[in-house]
Amino acid sequence: MQRRGGIPDSVLMYASVFTYNKQLRLDVLNTNINWDQVASYEQNGFINKGAGQNLSAFIGFNEKQQREFLGNKQKAEELFCTLFSIIEKIKGQKELTTYALCLINGIIEDKRTRIRNLVAIQKSKNEEKQKDLIGILNSFIIQNSEKENIQRDLAAHTLSMLIEAVEYENCRDEARQFLNYMLQQRDDKERKVSDTCYTTCLMYLLKANELAREFVDQRGFEIMQKFLQNQAITDGQIAYNVICALWIISYHHFALKGFEDFTLMIIELVSKILNYFNKEKIVRVICMLFDNLKDSTVCLEHLSMINALNIIIKLQNRPWVDKDIENRLQKLFVFFDSNYKEFSSFDKWRRQVQQRQLCWSPVHTEKFW
Repeated sequence: MQRRGGIPDSVLMYASVFTYNKQLRLDVLNTNINWDQVASYEQNGFINKGAGQNLSAFIGFNEKQQREFLGNKQKAEELFCTLFSIIEKIKGQKELTTYALCLINGIIEDKRTRIRNLVAIQKSKNEEKQKDLIGILNSFIIQNSEKENIQRDLAAHTLSMLIEAVEYENCRDEARQFLNYMLQQRDDKERKVSDTCYTTCLMYLLKANELAREFVDQRGFEIMQKFLQNQAITDGQIAYNVICALWIISYHHFALKGFEDFTLMIIELVSKILNYFNKEKIVRVICMLFDNLKDSTVCLEHLSMINALNIIIKLQNRPWVDKDIENRLQKLFVFFDSNYKEFSSFDKWRRQVQQRQLCWSPVHTEKFW
């Protein structure tokens, strides 16, 4: 029996990948699930008895009915186990695997607290219910050789959220393995996930102090620099993801060396994002980053050299719906106004020489020489 898989008003449609891959949304909506084949997977023990019928029923529900179904902890966890069994055990069924990955991600993105269902399965002391979901996703991503990055995007996004929710001490080996998998893809030509997925995953992973330190120690700032110079000036979501990740690690003293490095120019590159995007969420997170960095003497020099005070004044002259942005701008204005130091082009060049971090920058124009 053939049956059309998705319907427009289902939680499936909240999958993160659909925000930047419109064609996939149409493809998944037109997925035909062969339920006779699913029944054979039950008979062969790949999925539990009755799992196919329950999955078919869930897909046939409208959005309201699906949410009511997912409100039942036992039913939700059984559904997740079925979907993860498909990812783990059913090989060579690209459409079904993609559908399962989309549905998992859509369910969680529709309501983030549903990640607790995955945590409960991961941590369960009941052998019948316990399933190493992190291990399943990690293995799937590493072994996946699909030319397109769609499946890896979906798996990686869910995995990064799950690692954050389970907490580092409960999955340290798998968490480090996944971060190293990401760090090995330093160049966009080597990348096995999309830039949007890559930067989104970093936002979740870097919330763990241990992973943040490893990221910094393995020259993670160089990855951020490349993003700020390239993809972040053409894609607002990537710009937000990168700056948010930088803000997260800016709370750590061990990360200051990356922000203080004149050759990387992280602070200057972040400020230049405002030339391309002025969305409130981007402005807010830049303010939050600058607020964290302003107490470092070297970072404050950077901020003075890019004339952060003038940047703040220009932003204050714009109308903001979010009053929190106005408050943050005012706080930064007061601080920068009290600690303002004007640098001429020559002063900036001299500071670079003194720091032994001489680099070419926009101040070194013909007029300067």
